[in-house]
Amino acid sequence: MAARRKGPRHARFFPASRTDPDDSWVKAVARSMQRSTNRAPNIVPNSSGSSPSDLFLKILGAPCIWIPNSYPGCNQHGPDEHALAPLLREGLGLMAGIWWDLGESPPR
Repeated sequence: MAARRKGPRHARFFPASRTDPDDSWVKAVARSMQRSTNRAPNIVPNSSGSSPSDLFLKILGAPCIWIPNSYPGCNQHGPDEHALAPLLREGLGLMAGIWWDLGESPPR
């Protein structure tokens, strides 16, 4: 007989989570991204789960901000996963800008 996991089925997965779009960290990162790219970022406050966002929010009390450096057709975690050099360069610029801006003026 196969061993069964104990506990409710949902206990093995990360739950959905939400970061308030009015959080000072969200606003600071969005300003920085806009400064780096000259366009407003798309802010999606909800995470559908399957990522540890809920742990950051509930256990650490920290807002969770995901900054993707990809696109829908990249087939993340698939056998033909790939990345586009222009998106990776933009992502590097975004992250450098965010760290720079947070160092100069951290959110309150």
